[in-house]
Amino acid sequence: MGKMTSLLEKYKLIEKEDDGTSFTSSSHIPETSQETPIDDALLSTPSVSEVDSAEPQVQMISSTIEKTEVETPSTYIAPETTSNEESAPLVEYNQLLTLNDIYNYLKLNQVAATDTVFLLENLIKALPEELPEFVKKTTVNNIIEASAMNLSKLLEDGRVRSQSLQQFATNYTQTHTEDISALKTEISRLSAIIADYHQQIKHKETLIAEETNLIQTEQQRIQSILEFFSN
Repeated sequence: MGKMTSLLEKYKLIEKEDDGTSFTSSSHIPETSQETPIDDALLSTPSVSEVDSAEPQVQMISSTIEKTEVETPSTYIAPETTSNEESAPLVEYNQLLTLNDIYNYLKLNQVAATDTVFLLENLIKALPEELPEFVKKTTVNNIIEASAMNLSKLLEDGRVRSQSLQQFATNYTQTHTEDISALKTEISRLSAIIADYHQQIKHKETLIAEETNLIQTEQQRIQSILEFFSN
């Protein structure tokens, strides 16, 4: 990334601040001499007028990359570790996780922003949308070559991220599916108990009604005898 920044600064694609620690986008791109290596790379770009309009937007790329920040993970549980195992965060599945949480769990946020596939995304987005696809691709490839970026490494980062996210999604889904299955089983068990309780209640209500009727009949019989002798 240092070599790329030096190239962009040298040809005034970015301006270096006084303190030398950060970069800002230049408001214009001056004409470069024919002796510069970046001109040689861009000479192979197809002769399309729209490419010229893309160059001012490329100025923003390095500044965006330099200012990229990684968020601090917010939801992790400290793991139990042994002397033979490295400490690793345990993800809490019982909540909605942000992509930053997932990347931290997968240890993919430890990679510098300039070594990720998203650097390529920044380069692509810096070009006008109306440019033909082949012009965009050629322009981006020339910038990558002139900046001495490792395209294979960046693409490999993308493949690793995609595969890791897929595995995480599979584990996440499996964990919740197992929990759902266990809860449904418990619901079935409790439903059977509740149904049995309803039957017991119905049976007891029937017993109350029959017993009450039997006793009332007997009371009426006794009362009839007592009334006979009360007069």
